[in-house]
Order: sequence, then C-alpha cells, then structure tokens
Amino acid sequence: MQKKIIALAVAGAIGSIVAGSVFAADAPATVYGRIDYGYQSTSGDSGGLKNQKSTNAFASGIEAGSRIGIKGASDLENGLKAIYEVEFGIYLDQASGPDAASKTGAVTSSGSDAKWTNRHSYIGVTGDFGTAVGGRLDGVRYGIFQAYDPFGAGGMGNFTQVTRQVDRANNAIAYITPNFSGFSGLVAYGTAILGAEAGGAGLGGLNPKTGEAAGNLGDFKLNTIMGKYEQGPLSVTLDWEQVTAGNIGSGAGVAGSLSDKITVTTVGGSYDLGVAKVSALYDQLQDTLDSVGDIQKTVNMLIGVKVPVNAFTFKANYGKSQNKLSGVTDGDTTKFGLGLDYALSKSTNLYADYGSITNGTGAAIAISAAANAYGPTGSYGGGSVGLGGATGIDFGMALKF
Repeated sequence: MQKKIIALAVAGAIGSIVAGSVFAADAPATVYGRIDYGYQSTSGDSGGLKNQKSTNAFASGIEAGSRIGIKGASDLENGLKAIYEVEFGIYLDQASGPDAASKTGAVTSSGSDAKWTNRHSYIGVTGDFGTAVGGRLDGVRYGIFQAYDPFGAGGMGNFTQVTRQVDRANNAIAYITPNFSGFSGLVAYGTAILGAEAGGAGLGGLNPKTGEAAGNLGDFKLNTIMGKYEQGPLSVTLDWEQVTAGNIGSGAGVAGSLSDKITVTTVGGSYDLGVAKVSALYDQLQDTLDSVGDIQKTVNMLIGVKVPVNAFTFKANYGKSQNKLSGVTDGDTTKFGLGLDYALSKSTNLYADYGSITNGTGAAIAISAAANAYGPTGSYGGGSVGLGGATGIDFGMALKF
C-alpha cells in the first residue's frame, strides 16, 4: 500500500508528503501548529504612501503564518483511508502583522470574541490509487513558489510577495497520483477563487439571464495540472493553471459581459549540492479580456540559494517581475533578499531577514514579509506611480509543534 500520502500543507505542490503512520487508525487525530512572533521595520516609499517613509511594528507570523490545525484518518476497506485536515490562522497581535489588511475582523478582541481564519480544510480518501480531496485547498502554484524561494512562506526577503497568487482555492477538488519512481502529478479544480461565491452578486442571487438561482454563475474558476519529479538531490516541477470568469451578463452591481481569463505556466527546480541548495523558477502569466485582447503579460524569474552551516542557514535570492502593458515604459519590479536562520532545536528557530524592492516608473509594489501580500499600491500606468524603492528588515522566533 502506498506508504506516503499528501497532506496538502503549504510546501510542495498542494502540500507536503507526510508519513502514513500519522494517520494510523488508533490515532485518528493529531494537533499541530506554528507560533511565530517578531519585529519588522520598513523604510522608503513603501506602500505608495509618499508621506509614510517608515513603519515599525511587532508582528505575528513574519517568517510564516502562525497557525493551529487538526488532521487525522480513519481506516476503510480495501486498504483505503479517509483523511481530513482543518487548519486555522491565529494571531499573537491585533491586526498589525505583515498581512494586517487580511486580518480585518479576524481578531476582534481577546477572550470570547476572538476569531480564527480558515487557512485550509479538506476531506478525502487515500490509497494505492493516489489521493483525492475536496474543500478549501492550498494553491498549487503558490506552493511551487514557496518550494523554490529560499525564504519559503515569508520574511522580508521573500520574492513570492511581488507576484499575483491564488494562495488558497475555495470550493476545490484535487487528485494527486501515487509516486512513480520520483514522478508524481496533480489535477485540481476550484469554483470560488476570489473568496465568497460571486454568483448573482448585486442581483439578489438570481441568474440575470434566466431568473433562476445563480449558484456558481460568475465565479472565478481555477483549473490546474501539475507534474513533479523529485529524486535524491534533484527536484523539478512544471505547472499550468488557468483562471476564468463565467459570463454573467449585465445587471445591478455587475459589469456586463465579463469573460476574463488568466493563464499561467510555471517551471521551477532545485539541486542540493550538500554544501548549498540552489534553486530557480520561471513563471509567465497572461491576463486576457475577450473584448480587448491581451491586456497584461507578466514574467517572473527567481534564483536562490540556501547554505547550511551547523545550526545556521544562510539564505539569498534575487527575482524580477516584468510587467508588460501598453503605454508603460517600465512596469518592472526587482527584489533582493538576504536571511539567516539559527536552529535552537528541531522545532524552534530564530530568524533575521533583509529585503529590498526597486520599482520602475510604471510599478508600485510595496515591500512585505507576507508571501501572499501582492497588490500594486498604485495602478500600473507609468509616470507618477513609480516608487524609487523600499527596504525592510525583520527578526523573530518561531516554534512548530
């Protein structure tokens, strides 16, 4: 029987492969988590706010988001297991971390009113045939960036934050193949990529064309096909994804004849030399509006290295995001990162990171420690929105349990 199953955690494709013994029938539930707290500081025209030259704050989840989760399994017949996992983001501060905007309402107060946010949650079946799951799933491409970015899920040096990402796919299903001598694959489909279902938004929940309940009409849908080879020191991943918006016609609060399409192709690889692990990634995104044609093309490129020395791990990367829009002379953003981790134990580490962003005259990306913090703070359009650049530092402590 397949000895490893996919847990759909952040690293890897949709998740990382964990030992099947975690899901033993006599231990149906495992509690796990991560606590991360530190200090971060930014300087420069960060965030496009010309009067805000610097920010300083203690924050939760700098190197990677603080979280708590429950996972487990139940033995079925014919060597199958039913699996589940529910993971929530938790915050040690009051909406002041690297992803503070996303925490609006997440933590309203301490005590009985405190709220968690759903990171991912799924239920599924695993066995010799592979693994099939459904629920709110971690983004495949997002996981690939984190696998080949030396900074992984966060820190001021991470490159992923300057790219457009589906960090999690709502209302999604996925199938992961067994491992065939290092080769594995994944297909996934999601129907509510932008959060709450869009069907009938502003239309009283009705299909404007038929008057029937809208259901998934108008939702942004995600299709994903991913292949991976991992054997010894070598890892290579190829991913194709497409996000489409259903045509919901015209109506109150909804743009007419919307049929937007975003197609992304990503290839990444790494090789562990022992003294250092080198990685690289190439990613091309094309955004299309049917009535206009291609309106945006983005090429993301990254090279990185991790060097372990006893309890220390040195990290460095350099990445560039080239945004090609008509009328924009320079919509590019580059980012450089340096970092240092020190392992206090197998589960606890100290970290310190530095990051620097340089924007062209047509770009306005703010620096952030959150890998899912993408968002131009001013529209791509050339001229005055460009930022000369911004830098950030952070340091803190993280513990996994």
